[in-house]
Amino acid sequence: MKFLASNLKFLRKQKKFRQEDIAEKLSITVTAYGAYERDQNVPPLEKLEILSNLYNDISLDDLIYKELSNDAPGKSNSSKEMDLNSLDALQIKVVSYRVQAGYLTNFENGSFRDGLDAITVPRYGFGLGKDLLAFEVIGDSMLPRIEQGDYVICKQFSLESDLSFYINKKFVINTHRELLVKRLKSFDKSSKVGVFASDNPMYEDVVLNFGDEIAELWKVERIWGAEA
Repeated sequence: MKFLASNLKFLRKQKKFRQEDIAEKLSITVTAYGAYERDQNVPPLEKLEILSNLYNDISLDDLIYKELSNDAPGKSNSSKEMDLNSLDALQIKVVSYRVQAGYLTNFENGSFRDGLDAITVPRYGFGLGKDLLAFEVIGDSMLPRIEQGDYVICKQFSLESDLSFYINKKFVINTHRELLVKRLKSFDKSSKVGVFASDNPMYEDVVLNFGDEIAELWKVERIWGAEA
């Protein structure tokens, strides 16, 4: 997210804080906070506002879009309310655990999707935000990177796509019977067969034919931690 990760690290060191100190103020784990500084996860708006307060009310515009290591941070002329608006927040519908069974039989029903709950995320990095959907992760097949209760924000992928260019990318797969979160291990373009693997070595690979075993395919764009 532009300079956010490097700025968080820079500001923390400038204030001589430990990661543990910041995590405590945000009421999250050290691991969850460390993901912010490694640019592996993005804080929700309420956490960004706490960070803004922590660092002398630095504007959210500066925190995200300005390389602070090259310039002393300070307040912008705009109010914090305007800073929140400038993030251009995006509402993304969520397929939570409690509605996943219903989603499997109603995923083509537009009114069903309209009735889903939503999460609010900064629009940055999502473009126009079209064809996005978030899925709640169930189980431990993608540990240690993705934990149960995390959300994966995904963009719908055409089943006609050549996935040869997306090896090792993470996907949510609707198999008609269940929603799987897996990493693409291999793809045979001629037979349209994909092998999907879990990050947790306890799970075996899953082989799926795109012709009749996959109803939908969603490419994971961002992981939204349950403790984010």
